[in-house]
Parts: sequence; structure tokens; C-alpha cells
Amino acid sequence: MSSDDRSLASATTPRQTRHQPPLAGVRHRLGVTLHRDDSVVAVFSRQASVRRFPSGSPYRWVHPPAERIKDNQRALAGTGVVSLGPLGVSLPREVETDDAQAAVTFPSGVVAIRPDQSSVKVMIIPLDPAQVTSAPVGLRFDGNAYRIEAYYAPSASEVMLAGPVTVVLRYPRHATIMLRSSDSGWTALSTTRYLGSLQVLANSDQLGVFVAAAPYGALIITWVPYLAAMIGLAAAVTVFLLIRRRSFRPGA
Repeated sequence: MSSDDRSLASATTPRQTRHQPPLAGVRHRLGVTLHRDDSVVAVFSRQASVRRFPSGSPYRWVHPPAERIKDNQRALAGTGVVSLGPLGVSLPREVETDDAQAAVTFPSGVVAIRPDQSSVKVMIIPLDPAQVTSAPVGLRFDGNAYRIEAYYAPSASEVMLAGPVTVVLRYPRHATIMLRSSDSGWTALSTTRYLGSLQVLANSDQLGVFVAAAPYGALIITWVPYLAAMIGLAAAVTVFLLIRRRSFRPGA
């Protein structure tokens, strides 16, 4: 298991939880900078165009839950090309799905150079995670899985990475962790969670299938503060009305 992986025993606790989208400088050392732009996350590389991740549009499912079957729009794939520079170093590149629900960033030099290969084709394909393998004990999938593949051109041989790439997934509800499919099931990755934009971010030294996941009971835990606030508000309103009623009694 690589150094960026964690045991599933601690998978319910993300490495970081932030209420804002990725801030400037999070990935600067990898040749990529992530910035906040109101309700979207804009990802910049040193020479790639701006990538935007809308946080307000409805989530697109491969296999929607019952309440979303009627209005669900199909999740979209994405493709891109990483150029292999003349100096023997791959150039930085971000590739995202056409609906901006998943993205992968290739920092400068992360693709191992191969003789007679001029570029790398990258594909991001949405999947139903239940069709990949079952979720780990204590976790449930939160959104689509995404297969990220990369092949040298023109040989079409599988790409070898010389370092980690950065994967960003949007989730629909309560994800806390990103998982990567492995021969033994799912591997938990060290994850940063962004509550404001409903995204999880993780570095991975391998490509493959990735999915956001949440612990069972996350829905209940999420609503506890709101429920407590509603009860407190109702109690305050009740006390206010009682005091006001008494103040208007004849002879008061």
C-alpha cells in the first residue's frame, strides 16, 4: 500500500474538512493551484485553461436513487490529452468530465516518458460503483464511481506514473472519504473534504476507479445540529408568545 493510502478502519475520518472550496496554493508544489471563486472551484495549471466545478447544479447519476429517477440527467464522461514535452518532461494538464463532476490533474513531469511516444490520452468514465464491487464494511457509496485511464500515443500502451496525480470528485450528499479500487477491494485515500462545494480531493500514485463514500449514519449525524437548532428556535418562539400574551392581559 502506498504512503498516501489509509486503512479502512480510519476511513470515516477525512484528513481535512473545509467549509470552502480548495484554496489557493493547495497543489502549488505539484504545478497546479486551486482557487476559490464564489460558488465554484476554479482549477488553474501553469499553462492550462481554467476548469470550473459548479456546486449548485443537480448531481448526475449513472444509477440514480428512486427520488431522482424522473429528473436525473445522465452522468458524462471526459477526455483530454497530456503532452510529452521535448525536454523529456510531461506537461501539466487537467482533465475533467463534461459535467464537471470528476477531474484529474497531471502535474508537470508526473508521466514517465517513453521512447517514440508524443502524448497521453486520458479518459474519465462514470460507473455505477455497485457494479465494481461492494462497499467496505461501515461505508456506503456517495455518488458515481469514475474510471480514470491513460494511454501513450501512438502505442496505446498503459501509462506509467512517476508521482501522484490529484483526483477531485463531486458528491451528492455526505461523503467524507475517497476510495480507489484495488485487487483486494477498495483502498481508502488520504482525503480533503470541501463542504461548501460538496467535493473530495485526494492524491493517488495510481490510476484506476475512484468513488466518494460516507459512513453509515452520516445522514442522521448531519441533521442533528439542524434539528437541535429548530427545537431551540421553537422553544424561544413559544416563550416569546407566552410573555407577550401575558403582557396584554387586562390589568397587567
